[in-house]
Amino acid sequence: MAVTYEPIASQTLGTDAATVTWSSIPSGFTDLIMIGAAHTKFTSAGNAILWIRVGNGSVDTGSNYSYTYLVGTGSTASSSRGSSTTYIEAAPTYTTTASTTSTFYPFAFHFMSYSNTNVNKTILASGDVSAARLYRTVGLWRSTSAITNITIGTDATSIMAGSVLSLYGVRAA
Repeated sequence: MAVTYEPIASQTLGTDAATVTWSSIPSGFTDLIMIGAAHTKFTSAGNAILWIRVGNGSVDTGSNYSYTYLVGTGSTASSSRGSSTTYIEAAPTYTTTASTTSTFYPFAFHFMSYSNTNVNKTILASGDVSAARLYRTVGLWRSTSAITNITIGTDATSIMAGSVLSLYGVRAA
């Protein structure tokens, strides 16, 4: 079976943003893939995360998410989970107090069966903060509604200007 990825939207942030949102995501694909590279700004340097919220018509901010993640640092491994949370903890970034940086950290999010109204939605995420930590996350949005909205945010102050986020539809042929 041939699989194609069709671009839906791409954003390169011109200014720092607390969140990035896609609305009115079209149906007609089997899955969605978001890839990008991000850096975050916080009041002190250190590790931060990108989080995901989804919804139908509007983004769900209720306690309808669960996630489990594995983290590897090169010398240790650990895991954690959250249940009945208000977002899915998805990928690491590194924070800085500087207004510019030349290092942006890659991530990929896979929204499986996003338009199937018979199943809760599973989201697979991965991210890498070179030499610091590697995340692999499986998340669940406990809703059978189709995903039409996605918001990406951070536990830091903002996602920095220059970060790139691209959304693709996966069409099975």
